[in-house]
Amino acid sequence: MVGRILYEYENGAWNEWHIVFSDGVSGWLSDAQLEYTVSFLTPLPEALPLANQIARARLFSWSGARYEVTSVTRAHYRGVAGELPFEYWDKKDVVFADLRTADARFATIDYSEATPLLFLGEAVEFDDLHLKHLREFDVAGSGAKTAVSGLNCPSCGAPLT
Repeated sequence: MVGRILYEYENGAWNEWHIVFSDGVSGWLSDAQLEYTVSFLTPLPEALPLANQIARARLFSWSGARYEVTSVTRAHYRGVAGELPFEYWDKKDVVFADLRTADARFATIDYSEATPLLFLGEAVEFDDLHLKHLREFDVAGSGAKTAVSGLNCPSCGAPLT
């Protein structure tokens, strides 16, 4: 994990971790409300609807799978760190549509650019990620520790691998 975006919206926030694999392929790990997805930028198979035309329950068929829009969220950057594959934009709200299939495939339509971006991937379980070197935090007064899904430099806040 080489970079991170923290998005904020009216009901909370979520993280998008920029991943660069050993073969140079770039992807994203989303960590939102204890749900995890891994996705990759995909060439558009068709023209996508405009941000003001996307709605829950809308259906799309890509790569032989039927995707349904499960949420449409207006969000903005709360913060960024590390390496990202683009220069981040300002803190204006942008629309994101999340889609799912019956067999755990996942998609996001990202309206941050003039032409929407499509990311395809799948939902994953936290333990299946096999993350290493995660920071543990002490819970005040309990002696218990809680694992987190990232490790950041204590000086600059950049994600560390």
